[in-house]
This record gives sequence, structure tokens and C-alpha cells, in this order.
Amino acid sequence: MANSEKTKKALAQALKDLMQTQPFEKVNVSMICHACGIGRKTFYYHFQDKYHLVQWIFDTEFVEELQKIDQSDQWAWMDCICRCFYEQRGYYGQLLKYTGQNSFRTYFWEFLFSYGKEHHSLGHTEMAYAASREGLEMEEMEQFYSQFLNDAIVITIFRWVSHGAKLPPEQLMARMKGVWDVVLAHMTKVSQEQANREGKVTEKAPGDDRSEGKAQNNPSKRREKSEKFAHL
Repeated sequence: MANSEKTKKALAQALKDLMQTQPFEKVNVSMICHACGIGRKTFYYHFQDKYHLVQWIFDTEFVEELQKIDQSDQWAWMDCICRCFYEQRGYYGQLLKYTGQNSFRTYFWEFLFSYGKEHHSLGHTEMAYAASREGLEMEEMEQFYSQFLNDAIVITIFRWVSHGAKLPPEQLMARMKGVWDVVLAHMTKVSQEQANREGKVTEKAPGDDRSEGKAQNNPSKRREKSEKFAHL
């Protein structure tokens, strides 16, 4: 391992160790450097500030893991997130409590929005139906959907980690998948019903109503109906 990488990892571990006993906002660069015996000048050679260090930790430990998963599996990346946060729930739990400037919450949300938009979406038919029903362009509907979904995921994970991640990651994933399946099934059903209604209207001939009316006024048809009911 190169010296630069060793230095970064030492600073990262020092930050994690400090956060076991105090909140993130109380930790400063001097404390991090003192904890691992590295000078401030060296710290600033590698990182702009402690927020930059936090982002590097996330990118190194988590984002690199994403490159190893099956990209065709829309749930694999969520499983990776949950397991990563669960394994280091003390560290991430402290980070997520901080809501000030350059918070990890914001960084994580932006990451989810950009990554989730590509890996977790409704089918084209369901999205087209939703856009049509709301009178929106597809792009506008997709933007809203991505924000809505990511907000739900972020809040669920924040609450889970903030409460000590007592639920194992596989159980959390099972619950999120269950909710998603219900939403998707409902959207599929509604869009299919809408398509069926539109198909019937298109197929119906302009004179169909009149033809039905004539049949109902036909004496022979009335006699057939009377004979049917006479047997009941």
C-alpha cells in the first residue's frame, strides 16, 4: 500500500475512533491528527477538511464495493448500503445525527438520487400512465418519482441507523421489497385497467349503441327474454 493511502486510512480510523465517544460536530482536525500522530500540514495535503475526509471514507469503503455487485439487480445496491451501514452503525449513526453545513446526510442523499435514478425505476408503462394521469411530461414525472423514492429510502435508513440498526439488514431489505412490490403491483393493475378501458372505447363502433337499442325494441327478442324468465 502506498504511503499516501496508508496516511488517509490512518486519518479515517482516527476519526472513527474519536466518534465512538463524541459527536461529529465536536471533532476537529487537530484532534484527528493528534489521535494518529500525523501533522496538520499532512492532513491538509490530503483533505480540505473533516467533511472531505468523511466523503473519502464513504467513497472508498462503500462506493468501491458497489463496483463488485451485479449491476442488473436493482436491489443489490440497496443491500450493499444496508450491510455497510449495519457493519459500521456506530460511526454512521453519529454522522447521520449531524445536520449542519456539509452534512453527510446531504452528501448521501445526492449520491442516492444520482445512483438510484439509474438502478431503481418503474416500468415504462407504469411511468407513462402516472405521467398521463397527472398531466406531466415523462421527464418531469421521472424526476419527481426519483426524488420521492430516494426520500423514502433515505428517511428509512436514517431512522434505522439512528435507532441503533437493531433490525438485521436482510430483514430491513425484505420489508422495503415488500412495500415496493405492493406499490408496483398496484401501479401495474391500475395502468392495465386504464389501457383496457381505452382499448374498449377505441374498438366500439359509432353505431353500436343504436344497434343495441334496435335489438331491445325487436318483438322477437322480447319474446326470447320472456321465455327465458318463464323457466326461472
